[in-house]
Amino acid sequence: LLFFWGTLYVVFYTLKDIFRFRTKKSMLSLLLFLANPLLHYYAFEARMYSLMAFLASLSFYLLLKKQYRAYSIVALLSFYTHYFLISVIALQVVLSLFFLTKKERVDFITQFKKYIIWTIPWIILLLFAHPPVNKSFWIGTLSLKDILLFPGILFTGYEASAGFVYKPLVFVSAIVFLIIVFGVWTLLQKERKHALSKENLYQLLLIIGWSIGIPLAVFVFSFFKPIFLPRYLIFATVGLLLFLLLIIDKMHI
Repeated sequence: LLFFWGTLYVVFYTLKDIFRFRTKKSMLSLLLFLANPLLHYYAFEARMYSLMAFLASLSFYLLLKKQYRAYSIVALLSFYTHYFLISVIALQVVLSLFFLTKKERVDFITQFKKYIIWTIPWIILLLFAHPPVNKSFWIGTLSLKDILLFPGILFTGYEASAGFVYKPLVFVSAIVFLIIVFGVWTLLQKERKHALSKENLYQLLLIIGWSIGIPLAVFVFSFFKPIFLPRYLIFATVGLLLFLLLIIDKMHI
């Protein structure tokens, strides 16, 4: 529960400091996160899922605020929390090395190397534990129907094994999909008229990768080896909600 509220706290300052939302608008936007079924459900479970959402949100905020020392510590904590968070850190590192200035890149690499070296004890333990990489996993295989429901699954965290059928899921999925498509088209139209700055493009690619890129890659990979589970991607739900808010704001709705 503490990490859930921590996520809301980080989201508020992300909207306010990074996306330049007004204070009142940022506060109202938090209702979307409070009402989200996936975030709300795992706020009351003593497992790592709310912590995943918190660390991913905090890493995004600290990276864009250029607080590289604090970011590196969060990256280390992410590594020790859940394997899927490594994809978030990897995305952030790759984009940062490409978009940061030379001075920022040196500072980023210096701090990152200083803290990420502390992942070595876990790597050694993992190697000695002989993880069952090539063995079967309990997560079920995906169907073609799941492709149509993907946006809704990511938004709500619905799992088919939950024991009930959520009939509105197809409508939720369609609405989320249409907002994203229309929003991206609007952003591209604005890009043609007014070229995005390098910093704005950096922010946009980070949030697209966080909210859509990583879960989509996991989703596609799961047709070959099932690893897609909405709760494992709870961090992407935070990114998706932020992305939807950014799109709606750019459309002046």
